[in-house]
Amino acid sequence: MPLSSPLRSRVHLATCFALLLPLAADPARATEAGELCDGGVLVDPCIISGNLDVEDFSLLDFEGAEVILSGTLDVDSGSMDINAGRFEITSSGQIKGVGGTSDVGGQIVMTITGDVVIDGTAGSGAVFITGKDGGTLDITAGGSITGSGKVNAEATPVDGFGGEIALTAASINYTGELTSAGGAGAFGLGGVVEIAATTGPVILAEVDVRGGEGGIFDVFQGTSVELGTVIGRGVGTDGFGSDVSLSSSGTVTWDLIDLDSGGADGGSLGVFADGIVTVGDVEASGGGDSGLAGAITVTTTNAADIVLPASAEILARGANNLLSGGDGGTLDLSAGSPASPGNVTVAGSVELLGRGANGCGGTFFVAGGDITLSGSIAMSGSSFTSCGGLADVDATGVLDISGEIDADHGDSSPANLDLYGIGGLDLTGTVHADAKGNDTTAGDVVLRSDGLLQLMAGSSATANGANPSTGSGGGVVLEGCRVDVASGVAVEAEDGFGDVVVRTRGSVQSTLAGAFLAGPEGIGIALRHRDPETPPDTTGASFSPTETVTHDPTLLECDSDEDTVGDDTDNCLLTPNPTQDDADFDGQGDVCDNCLLAANGPLIPDAGGNVQLDVDGDGFGNMCDCDFNNDPQQRCNADDFNIFLPEFSSGSDSGIGTDMDGSGAVNASDFNIFLPGFAAGVPGP
Repeated sequence: MPLSSPLRSRVHLATCFALLLPLAADPARATEAGELCDGGVLVDPCIISGNLDVEDFSLLDFEGAEVILSGTLDVDSGSMDINAGRFEITSSGQIKGVGGTSDVGGQIVMTITGDVVIDGTAGSGAVFITGKDGGTLDITAGGSITGSGKVNAEATPVDGFGGEIALTAASINYTGELTSAGGAGAFGLGGVVEIAATTGPVILAEVDVRGGEGGIFDVFQGTSVELGTVIGRGVGTDGFGSDVSLSSSGTVTWDLIDLDSGGADGGSLGVFADGIVTVGDVEASGGGDSGLAGAITVTTTNAADIVLPASAEILARGANNLLSGGDGGTLDLSAGSPASPGNVTVAGSVELLGRGANGCGGTFFVAGGDITLSGSIAMSGSSFTSCGGLADVDATGVLDISGEIDADHGDSSPANLDLYGIGGLDLTGTVHADAKGNDTTAGDVVLRSDGLLQLMAGSSATANGANPSTGSGGGVVLEGCRVDVASGVAVEAEDGFGDVVVRTRGSVQSTLAGAFLAGPEGIGIALRHRDPETPPDTTGASFSPTETVTHDPTLLECDSDEDTVGDDTDNCLLTPNPTQDDADFDGQGDVCDNCLLAANGPLIPDAGGNVQLDVDGDGFGNMCDCDFNNDPQQRCNADDFNIFLPEFSSGSDSGIGTDMDGSGAVNASDFNIFLPGFAAGVPGP
């Protein structure tokens, strides 16, 4: 059995780089650091302007001095260690370690206490360590690593292994190209680029780890990570795409990460950040006969957001082969944690398509607080014989779907779309899990909310069969504490045993005014409501076949504020209060009572049945609000007394709250309520 892409790459690379390690140092042949400085004596700074050969296994210890290389240090296919205080390769400088077609590139290890600047020769590279297999450059700097020069550790033959580039510094801002590409042949293998910034950002313009099989690119840490282009294609006939891992204690952004495969599975991308991740373009499609698309995973902590802007595109499509084909990829976006979620926005285009003869749709997982899906998300199977995609979206806040989610499929396994917005779900776009094959059962579309589920005009949720005589619709389920379906909405599971089920779990009446269509052979259209007093209002709706309306007390009671007390008995419906404290026994919990010590709730409703009366809207209920003129100081004083007396004399309230007990008249009862507040000088409690 062939190894998976990550494991296969790492096994090959481990074998490769074991061969690159020097066997042992040979001090008798070593070059001394001072010999290289202009004048032949170690000085600070040490300027190297000549084109000099360095013996294999040399330790060049510049004893903390600054080194400015404007010439060439050439170690052929050998190795050298460099220790210095600061190291700069100027625009004319170069470190060279060329192994040709028969030997590996040179191995360079640099330990620098200060900064490293690499500008050097742009064509072949400021660091030029190519060979039968690419060489090794390992730099550890106490300061920054910057520069615009090319670091070239690629393999020269078609079946050569790319080299290894490892950079560790306080911060890295590199505008040049880092390439450890392998050969393009079947046995060529992209190299390794490993980056770590201990206290600052990582900024890279271009990284190339492509090969017959892609290599590995890792960023271990950095206060932020900003990338331009990462090329990690597997271009060989059986080549996998590269494996890329990015981690940051801050934000992460990139322009393009290309992990396509020419003949096998697409590569993988894993992003782990404590800050906001702005997702750029990603290409991770499979190739060959049946190559699978790759997996893209983005995870944040600290309630950080994930954003796929409208300008970005994710392409993770299966191999496009007419005889077999490949499955679509996986996109997994997880922002924060359930206790501290970040928000997720998908405004760009996502293609997780199965392609070829049998390619199944991909998988789309999203978890976060508020989730907005305004882009196009395509995860359908490729043909009449393919299976559909899988979507699992969980928003602890509001889920807003204004784009298109397409998971159509063929005769194989149906699609399954489960879209859940705990705080609410708004659908203004389209969600499809329709069947393509004639003998196929369509998939399932489940839209759920623990709050208000709204399908707005122009939206649709469908799981239709492809053939009324031999196929079947799937299932469309709408479930919420309240479900509102506007006129002009299509909810369809046409053909055969296709079902449409609407479950309303709250006490507020739902409104269904769209067009509902189900198959003739199943349960049809079922409307189920938990509260016996509030069946849905179906005025303006059309049902085919005729709907059935059922009181179903087994439906889970809503808990809108998630305080473990169901809405039916919660005395503060939208404010968590698991203890349900109610000091004045008026039916309103203390945390949402506007007159804490005097009943101003359900026991004293107004003529329209409203409770928590507050005529002037100042947050103090009428029963404990003696501030009739609602002055900025919120005081009860002589002005309020003078306002109260005329209305007390007339017995009627002009609408300013002098009828404090809501009896319909201003009388002695209201006077007795007014006096304590007047004496205290403030309204409340």
